[in-house]
Amino acid sequence: MNLPSLRGVRLPLFTLSALLFILLFWLLQPADEVPEQPMPDWERLDQGLLQPLAAGTLDLARLREQAPGALWLQARLDGSRLLHRAELRTDAAVWQLQAEVAVAPEVLEALRSELGLQNTEQRLESAQLERFQRQPIESLWLQADPQPTASAWIASAGEPRLRLQMPPAQAWVYPPRGLTAHVEDGQVTLIQQVPARAMRGSRP
Repeated sequence: MNLPSLRGVRLPLFTLSALLFILLFWLLQPADEVPEQPMPDWERLDQGLLQPLAAGTLDLARLREQAPGALWLQARLDGSRLLHRAELRTDAAVWQLQAEVAVAPEVLEALRSELGLQNTEQRLESAQLERFQRQPIESLWLQADPQPTASAWIASAGEPRLRLQMPPAQAWVYPPRGLTAHVEDGQVTLIQQVPARAMRGSRP
């Protein structure tokens, strides 16, 4: 008696094994990474504050339009400083802002003497503020709550030119822009902006 051919049985088994192998291979493939989105506040911060300061065109009046706040005179042994402090609220975060106003040392010392300050600080009245409205901003610091992720920062500002180790953090530096981001544990903890010429002038 003729035995039935096994050819018709082996073919479906082989096909099924091949399909299972392909399915398993597909399941084990890493999922496509979703590109990180830029910081929701980036355009507002960059165009309103960071770029103007980098270009040297941000003065106190323009800064106060973006972030109204208070002006403080800080008396220190190494020299007084005039600081603008504000809270900038957006849909994505609350930003604490501090900016140093460029004022001649002799003007600051005269103001310190007028107020009688000794190694402390004092908020200035509105009448005193008006005299400094057109003074340029020398440096700017920003801190957000919640803090932006490092990947969202790169999606916004791009890859830094320098990554300086400052344990436990890193300083990501963008010399052509006068911009520095302090990064720790995958979060941007501080943003610092100065006029771009300040960084160019410090390069060897």
